[in-house]
Amino acid sequence: MKKIENNLFTINSSITKNFKTHLSISSGRDNGFNDYCATGRSYALRHSSTKDLVNKIFSNLNSNGLELFIIGHGSPGSLETGAGTRGYDYHKYIEIYNGRSWKPELTRLKDKLHHYVTIISCYTGAEESGSDLLFSMAKALGVAVMARTGLTTAESNGRIWYQAGSEWQQCLPDYRARAIRRTPPPEVNVDYNKIHLIVNKVFIEQFSNENIIKASFLIDKNEITFSTKVSQRIGSIIFNEEFHYLPGDVAGIITMRLRFDAIIESKEEKIEVNVYNDALAVIVSGNVCYSLPSDFRSMINS
Repeated sequence: MKKIENNLFTINSSITKNFKTHLSISSGRDNGFNDYCATGRSYALRHSSTKDLVNKIFSNLNSNGLELFIIGHGSPGSLETGAGTRGYDYHKYIEIYNGRSWKPELTRLKDKLHHYVTIISCYTGAEESGSDLLFSMAKALGVAVMARTGLTTAESNGRIWYQAGSEWQQCLPDYRARAIRRTPPPEVNVDYNKIHLIVNKVFIEQFSNENIIKASFLIDKNEITFSTKVSQRIGSIIFNEEFHYLPGDVAGIITMRLRFDAIIESKEEKIEVNVYNDALAVIVSGNVCYSLPSDFRSMINS
């Protein structure tokens, strides 16, 4: 049996509480990441929108020199502040495109913060859109703002992990940093004749394309089902050789939900998969993830 290792993430130093530190975590409905980040951090505030985030910080200000951590799900140039992983609400996101919603709110904190603001999420600081967003936030807040360029996860014990090789992007009120590319997952070579399926942390040795009966896109309460041939192609793209143990739940945005019907050890089983930011596929029932090819979306649609 092949061993499933965690060689994709590295442990993050814990957020330490002192009288100058505030932490606010999105209360949006998600996969568990937001609640996990609150575990063991009784001082953490929970916000349901950008306005609520600012109100909570204001009502808990205890000194100047405040350092602020904001936690939620993200993508390049985007941070949810109460929307969770599904749906979109204009007032529950901070993005470069909805500044009319969040800039007046964040400006209320200007001159209240004398230290930088740290965003813990997936990818928010990555790409040109990440630099644009952090620069706009820094100007509104009057302090430096920093965010990650890669994947982030959290375990049920509150431990937070960052994707190996990812880094912090930081912008100042008077300085827009040069963009940093999104940290890619390990390079994937897809073999359409092979499938590497992990169920309940066990590698299924006797499994091939022919074991997949069908695949379906799950959209809200509806589904779109593919032919057997297309389903097997999608399965070989997702269940590739780059599989990893996943420490906790992901702070990304769900960009695709799939369900596979397959024959596993003579029984028909259903395997649900969430795709985050078109970069990582996660089997819902277990802590196993697959890196996805950089051209994943075009491969699926071809």
